[in-house]
Amino acid sequence: MRTILFSFLCIALISCGGNEGESSKAVNVAPSLSKPLSLSELKAGELKILTGTIANLPIEMQMVIEKDGTVRGSYFYKKYKKLLPFKGRLASDGRMALEVYDITTEAVEYFKGRIDENWAFVGKWFKTDAGADRLDVTLNLKKEKQLELPKKLAGTYQSDAENYSQTLTIRAAKNGQFEFQMTMGSEFCSGVIEAGMAYFHGKKEANFYGEESCYVNFKINEKEIIISESDCAYYHGLNCMFDGNYKKTSDKVDWITDFYPEVDNLDL
Repeated sequence: MRTILFSFLCIALISCGGNEGESSKAVNVAPSLSKPLSLSELKAGELKILTGTIANLPIEMQMVIEKDGTVRGSYFYKKYKKLLPFKGRLASDGRMALEVYDITTEAVEYFKGRIDENWAFVGKWFKTDAGADRLDVTLNLKKEKQLELPKKLAGTYQSDAENYSQTLTIRAAKNGQFEFQMTMGSEFCSGVIEAGMAYFHGKKEANFYGEESCYVNFKINEKEIIISESDCAYYHGLNCMFDGNYKKTSDKVDWITDFYPEVDNLDL
């Protein structure tokens, strides 16, 4: 169902939208004051923080856009602090559609509107429920000082899971992000994220937005990193999870540069 809903959302984003004025429930998006955010000029993979309101409730959104127009991120109501992950698409004319999903990986909310070169988003927010109200939303780029990142974050971490081994390796944190590798294995399954990029949401929290809606949250404490994931079967199949409490075992960074053996000499 989630895949069908998202496919429908993408079709709606690409379409001309000529019938939007026929219904009082239609999404009537105000035009941006500046030029659309250009995919050709976009610095792919750069984290942006947007702030605004939905129904007078302040929200903050963390967004990463890739060169192909893929959008991943999360947002939260400042009153509740619960992160809600999303994925979506940016069109060449600045139109953007985002699908918000919950722990069941089903779509529960949508954002639809336009984003300009200054990262100002103007559009609508609505739930998936039939007849749900469409609420105006305007988001603007948050200007803030560089985060003071945790010290001595780089190194190797092992989880306390009893049924399978879990290893996390982190490279030095910089520019509000860190590169990591995660591996897991048991007699029933195995998984790996070869070179993930996690983006700090605060000094002690970071997020990874992976393939097929995979979302990994890192809560960084003094003695351990608590990892929780959503919908990451792409990386480890259905019988494993990256969830766990990972304790630092070494300051050494054993970065695996090639997870797979060379096959140049393989006879076909």
